[in-house]
Amino acid sequence: MPKSLLGKPIDPAFPDYAYAAEPLVKVFKNRTGGARVATLFLGEWTKVLDKQVSAKKRVRVRYRGGEGYVDPASLTRKRHLEIFFIDVSQGDGILIQTPEDRRILIDAGQSDDAYEFIRNKYRLDKPANYIDFEAIIATHSDLDHTNGLLKILADPKIAVKRFYHNGLFRRTDTKKDPGTRRKGRVYDLVDRPGAKAAPALTPLMKKILSAVKNAEKNLPNVIKKMQKIGQRVDVSRGDLSASVLTLQTGFFLPMTIPQSPWSLKCCGPELS
Repeated sequence: MPKSLLGKPIDPAFPDYAYAAEPLVKVFKNRTGGARVATLFLGEWTKVLDKQVSAKKRVRVRYRGGEGYVDPASLTRKRHLEIFFIDVSQGDGILIQTPEDRRILIDAGQSDDAYEFIRNKYRLDKPANYIDFEAIIATHSDLDHTNGLLKILADPKIAVKRFYHNGLFRRTDTKKDPGTRRKGRVYDLVDRPGAKAAPALTPLMKKILSAVKNAEKNLPNVIKKMQKIGQRVDVSRGDLSASVLTLQTGFFLPMTIPQSPWSLKCCGPELS
C-alpha cells in the first residue's frame, strides 16, 4: 500500500513527512512487540522511511531522537498550530510552531531555560539535528526577557532569519535611556545600532548585538548543513535581517506558503 494511506503531503518538497495525530504517540523499538523507545507529542514530525505503508503493520519512521516504529493510524499529514509557554521562572518565553513548520520565538526569560527547552525539543544534542527560526522577537530590552536569547542566537545549530525588537536599546546614561523623548514619547528607534553607538549602550545590549552578529554568520552555514542531510528548511532567506516592530508595522511575517491561514500583528509601541 503506498504512502498515500497517510494522506496528501503538505509540502511536495518533503513528501515523506508525517506528524503525530494524537496527544501522545508511542514509538516502538521494533515492528512488533511492546518495547518502546520514545513518545511523541501531538504535532511532532516524523520522516516515513518505509516505501510502502500498510494499515495492518507499524511504519518505520525517523523522529527527533532516532528511529522506531509507529502505528500508521497515529500519523497524519495535517499539522497543528503549536504554542509553547516556556517556564522561564521570571519574564516571558513563547515558542510558536506553525502548521507549515515555521518557528517564531518571543522572548526567552533571563536564564537558559528557554534555550534548554529548544535544545531538548529539537534534540540539538544529536550531530545531524539543526533547526531554523523564521523570527526571534524581543518585545523589550529588560534582562528577564532578552538575556535568555543570547545562547539561542549564537548557537551554531540554530538558523535565525529575522531578529525583531521594539527599537528601545538601553543606554548607560539614564537621562538618555532608551532614546530621545519628545512630549512623553521615545524617538530615535533604530533597527540595529552599532556596538559603539552614542549614547553608550548597556553591557546587555552590546551582548545582544554580538549574538545577532553570530546568528548572521551561522545562518548560511546551518542552511547548507540542513540541505545536505535532507532536513526540512525554508531557504527563502539567506541573510539575517534585524528591524524594529511598531504599531505602524501592523501585520508582518508573511509566510512563503500563500494559503497560510494565520498572521501576526504588532500592537506597539506607537509612533506619532
